[in-house]
Amino acid sequence: MSDPNFFFESERLRFSYWLPTDEHCEFLVKLWNEPLFIAGEGNTGIDTVEKARTRIVERFIPDHERNGYGQYLVSLKDSGKKIGGASLTLLKDSAISLPDVGFAILTEETGKGYGPEAGRAVIEWVMRERGVEGVFGFCSPKNARSRRTMEKAGLEFRGIHKLLQFGPDVNGCCYATPGLKDPAEYNVGISK
Repeated sequence: MSDPNFFFESERLRFSYWLPTDEHCEFLVKLWNEPLFIAGEGNTGIDTVEKARTRIVERFIPDHERNGYGQYLVSLKDSGKKIGGASLTLLKDSAISLPDVGFAILTEETGKGYGPEAGRAVIEWVMRERGVEGVFGFCSPKNARSRRTMEKAGLEFRGIHKLLQFGPDVNGCCYATPGLKDPAEYNVGISK
């Protein structure tokens, strides 16, 4: 699933596969080491081109092959400038039966509505093209930016819960696509 010609688009954005090229790997290192990203997601340890290449080859590509969706590089449709990433994550051994949506936009490009647009686009795409019933979104209760972005992307707030799939003591906000049943019915692994 590393077809360099694959893409889908929204009004202003283009979504493509992350490829194990130096250009993509350098951008992944830049994106995942921005203070805004680290504040929301934590330090991933992806701080060299080789570590980024390993992540793409060993995680991103297999996720696409297994699920038919995964991590996407986000670029501006008109200029081709790389501005972020969007993801639909369903881990190999996950008990959760629907993907978790995520998005990261370069700090210099925030405040322009790209995060919500990216979220809406990947959600609509995976439901239309892959027949997925819906998605979840998770974030820290303290991450007001992510919470607003999830809501602007069309997800409904389903409460703050212990998110057992992230660890025994992890409390987080749970969001879901409108129309999904109680998150516990999808094995989200929540407890109040």
